[in-house]
Amino acid sequence: MPTPADEVVDSAYDNFVRFEQIANDYDKIRIGTGSQDNPARNCRELFEMFPDKKSGDYWVDPNEGSHLDAVLVECNATTRETCVYPRSNGLERYKWVGPGKDRYIRAYKEVLDEEYIPYAADIYQMKMMRLLSNSARQSITYNCKNSRAVVKFLTDNDLLMHSQAKPSMRPRILEDQCKQAKDGSWKKTIFEVQTERVEKLPIQDVEVYDVFDANEEFGLEIGPVCFS
Repeated sequence: MPTPADEVVDSAYDNFVRFEQIANDYDKIRIGTGSQDNPARNCRELFEMFPDKKSGDYWVDPNEGSHLDAVLVECNATTRETCVYPRSNGLERYKWVGPGKDRYIRAYKEVLDEEYIPYAADIYQMKMMRLLSNSARQSITYNCKNSRAVVKFLTDNDLLMHSQAKPSMRPRILEDQCKQAKDGSWKKTIFEVQTERVEKLPIQDVEVYDVFDANEEFGLEIGPVCFS
């Protein structure tokens, strides 16, 4: 038969369990479930609090203000990355016949008449994502027809990354078909920027060079910028 002391202990334990449940519920509300009305701060915290969630699209709000400026991102459950997509897939395959000799032109500014590549997250949310991250990566595909992949990438901190730059400013080349003979067929070169200097990303524009002759065409596929 329980003694008065046992009843006190049982009551204290029940209170502790209820308190722990309330605290857990509060943490889930504070961190967010990834819904539009209750966004997480980033994907890493989402998976830490909800380890059973799968990779997919979730809402995040890095600046933790009103949920009205939350951003729909792709969350990778394996890497716990927060991936922000551009507002469009890139630049369609395009024939640019310019005057004079080859020179570098900014694809988005001079061809599409856009100042920078537009992304789903605004500048303030991007800044907060960088503050919450240790590294970032982004891939860009250069589609080529009789055009070499001689390109430069304008970083978010107004620097140019290219193959002739110092090592810390060189993008990785994952595949390079555009160096092959100019035979009139479409090929591609895939670049990747992976850095712990998160202020470099996202890429804001791509400068292209070998696109001025009548038989030269190019296109761009802008991948998401992924923070981790």
